[in-house]
This record gives sequence, structure tokens and C-alpha cells, in this order.
Amino acid sequence: MKSLSITRKLILSLILISLLPYALISYVNYSAEEKALEKKILDDLSALVEAKNTHISTVVNFRIEQANEIATSNFMQEIGSSNTNNLNFNLERVKKEIPVFLEISAIDREGIVVASTDRILINSNFSEKELFKRAIEKLYIGGLEHYDNRTGFIISSPVFNRSTHEFQGVVAFRIYPKLIYDVTGDYTGLGETGESLLVQKREDYVVFLNPLRHDESAALRLWVPINSPIAEPAKHAANGERGMLWGYFISPYSQPWHFLSAGNSQVR
Repeated sequence: MKSLSITRKLILSLILISLLPYALISYVNYSAEEKALEKKILDDLSALVEAKNTHISTVVNFRIEQANEIATSNFMQEIGSSNTNNLNFNLERVKKEIPVFLEISAIDREGIVVASTDRILINSNFSEKELFKRAIEKLYIGGLEHYDNRTGFIISSPVFNRSTHEFQGVVAFRIYPKLIYDVTGDYTGLGETGESLLVQKREDYVVFLNPLRHDESAALRLWVPINSPIAEPAKHAANGERGMLWGYFISPYSQPWHFLSAGNSQVR
């Protein structure tokens, strides 16, 4: 029996020795496949982020072109006139033609609102507001803020006299980012739980700027403390970092007021 036990042990040892190379090969193959899969996921998410970045940039540039076109229009030359009825009429007309323009205001060279689609703003002093001060020489893009229970971002453009080229004032637009939200709300390639996030660091918080897949009211309402253990991908994105984290591909967007983080939380 003792001899038989030794024989069994030898046979078992031989079996283990013969299986070891197969186990090593299987492990190496598994590791290689895992790395290849991780690279493919990273490449796919990277391409998706770049596509969304490009789309958002196109949308913003389109709004900039619209702002410039209106700033150089004939009716905006009346910004220094004492009769602003025609100016108000045309601002209302533009707002109706472009519904995502939540509000349009014409501001004279002194910073006083002389015409606006929001009549409450008329005669307001905007001389110390960023949308006026920073648009005196060139176009200014502001951050996303709440306006009339919706989110909107500012584009303001200087208005110059066509004959003298002197500064006449500023035209400011508050724009609902519908086309941007269409981009972040497109979940193609993100599985059943993945989504794209627009986030921004504000003081000690990360602020979510777009509606989320399972929380459409999240835009500008969801604030996460920067030292919180949750929302790690969003915090890294808000810091301008780029890379892969827990199935999220993180990439900073070109505009200074938000960053894009796209990912699929199913990926592990």
C-alpha cells in the first residue's frame, strides 16, 4: 500500500508538471487578451470623446458666428440712438427666429442696457459685469448659469460704428445649450449605463453642467465636494486630466468653462 501511495504521488506530480505549461500559456494568453481588450476600450472611448469634443466645438462656433452676424447687422448700429423701438423690435424678432436665445440685450458704451428681450433688464447698469467689460474689444464666452429655470451660457460681442470703427456698445446673448445637450445625451457606444458628463470645478466643488442619464435635473444642481470619495472620474476631468479610470475615458474640453468625461460604467 505504501508503494502504491508513492506511485500515486508520482503520477499526480507528473500530471501537475505536464499541466503547468498549459496553465502558464493560458495565463499569458488571458493577460494579453485582457490588455488588448483594455486598449480597444480605451481607443473606442478616446475616439468617442474626440468626436463629441469636435461636435461641441462646432456648435459653439456656430453660435459665435450667429452672434457676430447680429453684432454687425444694420439694426445694431442704432445702439447709440435715443429711439430704441426698432432695436427692441429686431431683438425680439431674432429671439423668435432662434428659440435657444433665451435673452438678448443691447448695452451702450456706458454699460447701460438700452434694449432687451427681457424688459426688466432695460436701464440696468452692466458696466461692471464680465459680459460687458470683457466684450469691449473682443467676443466673450461666459459660463453656464441658471436663467429662467433653465441653463444658459453667455456670448457677448462688441458693436463698432461702421464708419468710424469706434466702440458703440455690446450685444449679449444668453443661450440655451440644446445642441450641446443633444451631444451629451447621445449614448451610442456607451452601453446601458454609460454617459457623457460636462463638469467644471467651482471653488471646492465639482459642478455637473448637463442633464444626466438618470437625473435630467442634474445640470447646475448637482455639486460634489472635491474631497468626496464619489465621482472620481468627474473630479479628474474637472482638473483637466486625461486618461482611463474605472471604465471612464477622461479628456479636457477646449473651452475653459467645462470638461468632457465620457465612459461606460459597465466596463471593468
